[in-house]
Amino acid sequence: MDEKKFCQKCGQQIPIEARFCPNCGEAQSSNVTERTQVENNQPVFEYCEIVIETKIGLIFMQGRFWAKVIGPKGIYAAAKEEKWHNGLPNDYGPRKGYQEACDRMIMQLQNDGWELLPYDRPNYWSYKFRRLVR
Repeated sequence: MDEKKFCQKCGQQIPIEARFCPNCGEAQSSNVTERTQVENNQPVFEYCEIVIETKIGLIFMQGRFWAKVIGPKGIYAAAKEEKWHNGLPNDYGPRKGYQEACDRMIMQLQNDGWELLPYDRPNYWSYKFRRLVR
């Protein structure tokens, strides 16, 4: 898999090893607990959740999904939708487009080796996944 890392604040793609975003200056986190697991030969997982990103368009609110990963490499996007949808995901009109986008993202994540976790979702898009790092 071609690894990518995105700033947790502005969403711009940044170098994997970056400690700060060159675009907005936001510090990028790292996880000491998972480094300790590696040193102790324990399995290390990274976790992923589908989240919604919103912005104000010309007339409507707009949104898109992205898969936010938290793991040994910090926080990055496993997948990110290119298309912005008009309206919000629970609005009656745009919900079908959002649901189809969510279904495509789930399939993409599973094809990339992510395991779907059982979870009581507060929203239809809030799926959680995990993947073994080592």
